[in-house]
Amino acid sequence: MLVAFVLIAIGGHIQSWAFSDVPPKPPLYDLLSPFPLWAMWMELLFPLAIFSIPLRLIGIDIMSGPFWLFVAANGLYFYLLACLLVVSFEHYGHRFPKWAWAMIITIPLALSLLGLIVHTLQHYFYLPLPTSLEAIPYFLGNLLTAVLYLYFLFCLGFFAYDKIKRRDLAA
Repeated sequence: MLVAFVLIAIGGHIQSWAFSDVPPKPPLYDLLSPFPLWAMWMELLFPLAIFSIPLRLIGIDIMSGPFWLFVAANGLYFYLLACLLVVSFEHYGHRFPKWAWAMIITIPLALSLLGLIVHTLQHYFYLPLPTSLEAIPYFLGNLLTAVLYLYFLFCLGFFAYDKIKRRDLAA
């Protein structure tokens, strides 16, 4: 999981070159341009931006401060996110029925792959596809991050339910 997050972050950083247009283009920019890695990276970093607001009040800005601080915070955040995924799966994975796991995992992956294939075909082979299909990879990237955060909300709900249930049993 951590490797996937790091690859999304690296791809997103390479794609962010489009906003600066400084002459040395990154080597993989043209290869990664059809994939919505920058949008997925920004959506994954949204909670980090929210949680770093108190640090901004004391003068530490990890989102737009020194590059090394941003990279360190990004790496630590993705490490904690991957650990949270693993721990929540170990503790609460049995609460979801098998059909729900199949839906949670396969539908966003299948739609993402379909969207990336359509977008790649349109980008490299200039197929005359309708303009609404251009938004499919970005929509599916949003869907993948939404499923991730929805899964975390379910696990948080199970955690709170377990705490309340234990307190009621102890009383």
